[in-house]
Amino acid sequence: MCRTINGRRTEGKLVSHPEVILRRMDSLTHVYFAWRLAEVSGTDKASAYAALFPQIDRNPPYFHRLYAHNFALARDLTKIGQEVMTTGKIPVKFRENYAWKRFLQERPRILAYRAKFSEASGLPLPAPGTDALSGAIAYLSHIYFDTYNNPVQAFLPDVVHSCAQVGLWKALNPVAFRLSLYESDNIEAFRKRLYFGSLWEARLEPHALAYALIAQTAATCFVDVSSRLVKKTYGALRIGEPPDGKDLRDAREFIREKENLTIKLTLEYGRKEPHLKRFDRPPLPV
Repeated sequence: MCRTINGRRTEGKLVSHPEVILRRMDSLTHVYFAWRLAEVSGTDKASAYAALFPQIDRNPPYFHRLYAHNFALARDLTKIGQEVMTTGKIPVKFRENYAWKRFLQERPRILAYRAKFSEASGLPLPAPGTDALSGAIAYLSHIYFDTYNNPVQAFLPDVVHSCAQVGLWKALNPVAFRLSLYESDNIEAFRKRLYFGSLWEARLEPHALAYALIAQTAATCFVDVSSRLVKKTYGALRIGEPPDGKDLRDAREFIREKENLTIKLTLEYGRKEPHLKRFDRPPLPV
């Protein structure tokens, strides 16, 4: 027996409605990215969950990509998130605090990605950890990676302008490409080609990698983000001294190579014909 979605055969497998598939795929891609960054930097893969911490601002909707999708709160939110993920508890004095409550509410969903990651990749993901440096890299990776599909005000409150891969969107249908990219078959192929190639054989100094994620995000901003602000942003993480020049150059070159590959694959899978045409122009009333 074959089940279908929009005419696609699923060989008897139970499948989700396409809109559910679209909503869930981006989170798993974030976990993949953080897991790989932990590997190349020799940090703790148990902090890959922190790549989903910025998502606490999805509720209430008017906070989304504003409250937690910036570097200014990365240190504090990573520390709180790691505490809640590992203990499942909130101190009594913080029970009415927005961030603490949201992490506890999101905990089951975030921890579910341990099984989802292992099922998709065939590789284990450890239980959540509390290492500050590893958690910072994972948190920063989410904000950096979001620039590929949405504008992000990464440098609030110092810079209100967004960071985004505008050049990529100009080469695509800037809305409909998400329908194609995040369809199940396409995003799975995208991840396999992005995260299982020779690029990830590199070995990078972890502080340099954290700094490079901030610097490369700054490079996509609509206005100039000064090197002074990048340095200040890194320092606010309190994860160690700034990296030396060579380590930072190596890390930035790695991120640029990853960027080129991501753009290439997004162009390829973002141009495929989507099965779900939610963004077609609607018919007008008679």
